[in-house]
Order: sequence, then structure tokens, then C-alpha cells
Amino acid sequence: MTYHSTTQIMSDVTKTVRFHDLFDNQDSNWCDVAINVKHLLYQNGNNFYDITYTYTYSVTGLEDSNSDDDDEMYRTNPFYYKNSIITSDMLDGVIVAKNSLTDELVKYLLMDNEELDQYIGNTWCVQYRANLMFMLAFMWD
Repeated sequence: MTYHSTTQIMSDVTKTVRFHDLFDNQDSNWCDVAINVKHLLYQNGNNFYDITYTYTYSVTGLEDSNSDDDDEMYRTNPFYYKNSIITSDMLDGVIVAKNSLTDELVKYLLMDNEELDQYIGNTWCVQYRANLMFMLAFMWD
């Protein structure tokens, strides 16, 4: 347990998940998302999850050009197909109140693909996890 002035970090977990284009699953194009989840306890007793995302693409230097390859790469980002309804700061992560609902969302977000597949029916785990990230983005506190 780490202590910061008025905030305690109760847990700190990082998991990297590989995403592919939700509509064109090519193994050669991917986006690895490092998902970091910190459970924070504030001095006033409130509990929050601080969730941050860091992206690594299969091709580096995407910012340096505007080719069609760039768009193809960025389509591997889990937020790409919802970019018309999200803000750029949502891409970095979110702070949400910790409660029974967010506990379950975070639990499923951090599951291995094989375990997640056991609970989600016929939805592809990459798409399901992207939807979890999207839902959490709108629960910001």
C-alpha cells in the first residue's frame, strides 16, 4: 500500500491487451493497450479507480505521415469506431467511482482472453473489451 498525502493506492495492476481492427482481423496490424488500474482510497473514505491507457502500434512513426496505412493502423485502436462520440481525453483513461458495477467492469476488463471468452457469448473478446472501455469512459467522476 502506497501513501500519497491524502490518497492511498490500495492496488496497482497493469495488463497489456492486443487489439485488432474490430471489422478486419489482420494479425499484422495491431494496437497493444497497456491498461493500468489503480484503486485509490481518499482521506475522506471515497474509493475510485484510476484507469489509464497507453498505446503501442505495430508500426511506429504513425504521427509522421498521413497515409492510408496510418488510418489502417489507427483502426486497431479500441476507440477508433466510436471517435465521433468520444473526446480525446477519454483515450487516456478515466477515473470512476469504485462500486459493485465498476468492480465487475474492471474485473472483466483485466481478464485474459480465454477466461473472458467463457462469459461473453458469441461476441469477439476484443470487441467486448473495447465496449467495456467505452462504457467506463462515460462513467467518469
